Amino acid sequence: MHGSAYDPSTVARQQSSSPPRCEVEVLLIAESRLRNSQYAALRHVWCEYRDGVLVLYGRLPSHYLKQVAQSLVQDVDGILGVLNQIEVLAKSAGKRHYEAVYA
Repeated sequence: MHGSAYDPSTVARQQSSSPPRCEVEVLLIAESRLRNSQYAALRHVWCEYRDGVLVLYGRLPSHYLKQVAQSLVQDVDGILGVLNQIEVLAKSAGKRHYEAVYA
């Protein structure tokens, strides 16, 4: 998982009574939710899925958007937890990055 250790204390847990989905299906659903979000910045978040844990990666301009990204994917069937590795950019860097990438 790109060098980051899995730490259960940082994972948002969710119980599911549905049978586990295959990795590809979980990724497609999670990424579709991010891509179809009303927030353009979330379309640049990417994820990995392994052993029931979805890991989110990317850079966003606010903590609010980081939480929105997590909330959009945490209830996908097959996801037991979300490890949110999204980086929140410093205010000035975030604005420059956002304008360069999303404008």
